[in-house]
Amino acid sequence: MDSFFLTYYSVSSLIGLVMGLTMGIYFLSVRNSSGAMKFLAMLLICAGLMNVAYFISSSFIEPLAAYHRWMTVPVGLLMSVAPAQLFFHYPNNRWPRAARISLIAQLLTVVLPVAFFLISSIDVPLLYHFDGHYWDLVAEKPTKIVALAILANSVFQLVIGGMKIAVTGGRERWVILGLVIFLFGCGFAQGITNSLSRDGTVGRDVFQTTFSLTIVLGLFAVTVIYMNNTRDRTTFLAKIIGISMVTVLSVMQAISFSALAERTRAFDQLRMKEARAVHQGDFSQLLVRPLFLRKASGEIEYFAESGASDNSVSKPDSAEEVGIKEARLPILPFMDQFDQEEGNHHAPRQSDSDLQLGRFQKAKLGDDHLPYVSYVLTDPVTGEGYEVGFSYLAYRQYVHHAAAPLAILLLLVVLVLVAGFPLFFRGALIKPLMDLLGGMNKVDQGDLSANVKVRVEDEIGALGHYFNGMVVSIRDAQSKLKDYADRLEEKVQERTAELQKSLSRVQELKDQQDGDYFLTSLLLRPLQSNRAKSETVSIDFLVRQKKSFQFRKWNDEIGGDLCMAESIKLLGRPYTLFLNADAMGKSMQGAGGALVLGAVLEAIVDRTLLSGEASRHHPERWLKNAFIELHKVFETFDGSMLISLVFGLVDDDSGLVYMINAEHPWSVLYRNSQASFVESDLDFRKLGTLGVDSTIFVKTIQLEPGDVLIAGSDGRDDLLLQNPDGTETLQHDENVFLRHVESGKGNLEAVVDSLLSEGDLTDDLSLLRIGYREDLKVRPLDVSERFRILLEEARANYRSGRFADVVRSLEDAEVAESREAPLLRLLAQSYLRQKKFKQALAVAEDYAYLKPADTEMLYAVSYCAARCGELEKAADYGERIRLREPHNSRYLLNLARIYATKGNRSRAESFLEQVLDSEPDNEKALKLKEQLGSVAAN
Repeated sequence: MDSFFLTYYSVSSLIGLVMGLTMGIYFLSVRNSSGAMKFLAMLLICAGLMNVAYFISSSFIEPLAAYHRWMTVPVGLLMSVAPAQLFFHYPNNRWPRAARISLIAQLLTVVLPVAFFLISSIDVPLLYHFDGHYWDLVAEKPTKIVALAILANSVFQLVIGGMKIAVTGGRERWVILGLVIFLFGCGFAQGITNSLSRDGTVGRDVFQTTFSLTIVLGLFAVTVIYMNNTRDRTTFLAKIIGISMVTVLSVMQAISFSALAERTRAFDQLRMKEARAVHQGDFSQLLVRPLFLRKASGEIEYFAESGASDNSVSKPDSAEEVGIKEARLPILPFMDQFDQEEGNHHAPRQSDSDLQLGRFQKAKLGDDHLPYVSYVLTDPVTGEGYEVGFSYLAYRQYVHHAAAPLAILLLLVVLVLVAGFPLFFRGALIKPLMDLLGGMNKVDQGDLSANVKVRVEDEIGALGHYFNGMVVSIRDAQSKLKDYADRLEEKVQERTAELQKSLSRVQELKDQQDGDYFLTSLLLRPLQSNRAKSETVSIDFLVRQKKSFQFRKWNDEIGGDLCMAESIKLLGRPYTLFLNADAMGKSMQGAGGALVLGAVLEAIVDRTLLSGEASRHHPERWLKNAFIELHKVFETFDGSMLISLVFGLVDDDSGLVYMINAEHPWSVLYRNSQASFVESDLDFRKLGTLGVDSTIFVKTIQLEPGDVLIAGSDGRDDLLLQNPDGTETLQHDENVFLRHVESGKGNLEAVVDSLLSEGDLTDDLSLLRIGYREDLKVRPLDVSERFRILLEEARANYRSGRFADVVRSLEDAEVAESREAPLLRLLAQSYLRQKKFKQALAVAEDYAYLKPADTEMLYAVSYCAARCGELEKAADYGERIRLREPHNSRYLLNLARIYATKGNRSRAESFLEQVLDSEPDNEKALKLKEQLGSVAAN
């Protein structure tokens, strides 16, 4: 065949068509394949058909080969549709409606441009691209329309790929990203070089080389990525053959590119050497006979073709008669024009490389003209240029001799891969796998006699051994199961009897345990009672133990939470005792701690009610003594029983709360529809904690009419919350309870309902509510109307330092006989300013009885009593205020003076040390210490 010559582009196109068609047809043949695989098969088949067209155009030098464009245009447009649809369908089609509509729109971008191109290119000139070695249709406008359609599809594929990456997670996201990068990247490189080559910026050889390399690289990457991540049902051998094929073909692409490029360079080097020899008249070592020699003078020598001797030269009158009128030499005078009119068509400049010294391909094909390649050289002696032409067909034959073996080798490699691999791997891979699959199918059908023959001791052989062992295990298990089934009724009866016996024993033990629970709950019930009787203070509590039980006909609860309330009198004044406690442990253990606590506290209360001595204590001292007694009892358990509690007294008359919190959740004050914590720090460890040596003090809270104080165990905070995703979270935020108190408006039942609406209880829950004068809608005035003017005048005189006037006006009004607290306070302070300590003591005591929350006036009572010589009273009041503010230096210094006066030197020194620890430079403390030291020395 005189017109069939293989080139590098022929071999690379052959690689592309083999790779695309084989993998595309295989993907298309997969049964029940996904939409993504179908569109990938469409992409690969189109790529293969594109390479069929390019193989024809690069292998035949007949003008008819120009019509390969009638195949590349429709197939290329159809190939540009596939990537976007592939992205739509992998790994699943999230937007089926959008995919259908877009597919229709993309097919319109195929049909319309193809129709326009075919109609427009029926009667267009043909052009041979020497830099690409192929014939082409000169159809610029239709080509631009086709390029725009491909560009639109490429942009659309990038958009859909980006959207799918954004909404897809996990491994599939990276698969889509890889497909987008390779498909768009390769298509972009092909489109750019195609446009630049048609504009003449680069040669067509640049585009063809780019297309050849990127089509193989793209097909390789896409095939490997998809086959390693597809969910479609493919075979193991197909993956091996497919990936091996695209890998080997990619390597052959690189080999053919290198080998044929070197072949072209060798041709150039040989012809340039022969061109110099021809110029010098040496024809002895020519491998290829030259066609002509043209000198700078314009003289042309033509050499005989076939049948003539090496030295036969003819010189016709006109150069146009031998068809070399298009030859151009840049350094010669006749190089003024490069592009020229050819009939009615303007032949575009093909590449700047056409005008460089060295290899020069520019000759007309067709008609009666002889195609040639020429070399422009410079005479080293004269410096003049000359041109020597050789047959273009000689170049094609020279490259063909190297390309043909590569093409044959390529076909043999494909044949070996497709037909040889199944034979090569039959014994080592295919047969063992088929045996293993056959054994699995038998087992799946219930045949447990299957045994896989292990042919090769490799990984598949190991799987065969494992499979055979698994079948034996299943067979043995089935045999045992059959034996069990045959004896099922007998076994059931035996197991039922054993189970019934066990259940009877469990029920017996449970009855005993429930009996213990019931007896313990009976013991706790009288302690878990509200015996408070007060007209001003209301007590309510709610207890829900986590452990519930049934004993015979009784249902009850048991746990470690305890609430108690009692009414007592101290120094003749009525108080309401309250306690909310949580014993460590669940059910019986917690109930035992609560039982001990309730019994001991009940004994303390009974002693207070029955013993006059026990009731002659101020509330602070009584609380301290009771707390210490309780703590000592639980210390005997050696740390195995701990109790957290809130324990206190409410002054029924004044509403003053005295309380101690031992590592219990903070109490909540509900006032004016707002809830807040009354504590801010951890004051004491739990009852029974060993090694605790901290100062005991009593916290005071002045309740106003309408106030509610709520104490509760930690069950109020430990709620089990249900998350929207179905998971569970344990809440530990104590501040949430404030919101529930406000939601329930301080009512315990409503508070518990609010808690349960948010989550489930995980622990015992107990709440204790203290309300003070809730029936009063308006807060009572501090002073009656008839004394208001007197109070304002007395305050004005006091601020002006006229203490005598204050005393006189208040004594005349007989304030000392009234219960007007503000006036009593002014009178006591005025007596104290006048150093009338006895009168001040009497009035201050009356005031303290009315307003026990005023710690400063308690200090005034202690101070005045000490100045009047009533040291016992002074010490009593001093200890009382110390329990409220144990770190106040002024109060401690007062107690130190009192005990020093009483002769209790050790206690006085103890208080002085506390003062000096916090205030080392306190002059009064230092002076008192010096006085104690001098007394001891005497």
